[in-house]
Amino acid sequence: MLGQKNLLAWRCASDTGVKAFDVQLHNYKHGVMEGAIKIARNVPMQRLSSGYRNYGGEIEVDLDGTIPTGDGFVVAFVESVNGGVYTISSPFSIVAEPPSNFTDKPFGLPSATVTATLHDMPHPTMQWAITMDGQGVSITAPAWLAEASATSTST
Repeated sequence: MLGQKNLLAWRCASDTGVKAFDVQLHNYKHGVMEGAIKIARNVPMQRLSSGYRNYGGEIEVDLDGTIPTGDGFVVAFVESVNGGVYTISSPFSIVAEPPSNFTDKPFGLPSATVTATLHDMPHPTMQWAITMDGQGVSITAPAWLAEASATSTST
């Protein structure tokens, strides 16, 4: 909903080997929004405190009045350097006013400690709303080369 913080939470069942990822907001209806809004860059994949092999996290996304409203929005978890897509959320709506069945804090949802504020329509030079501390992918060297050099220097 516009004008407030919206929880974005994710979870996966095991270690996927992904060290960090980027998060983007897309809409399939080009009449609503063309392009993507960059939410978070370099988000670390972290083990959840609930135990087992669950990984995940959460952030709050603050939407101001310049973000479009409507149906057909999705959140994409991507590797934006090479254009890889890890997963895409189910479609959802962004609304300006709360619906009649709206509850402020549903029971059981985590509370995020990091907030990304979105306040622009997509454009080619748009910066990320927030950059996290995850291990990013090197643009200058492939991942296998960085891992090989780290292994050879530590032995």
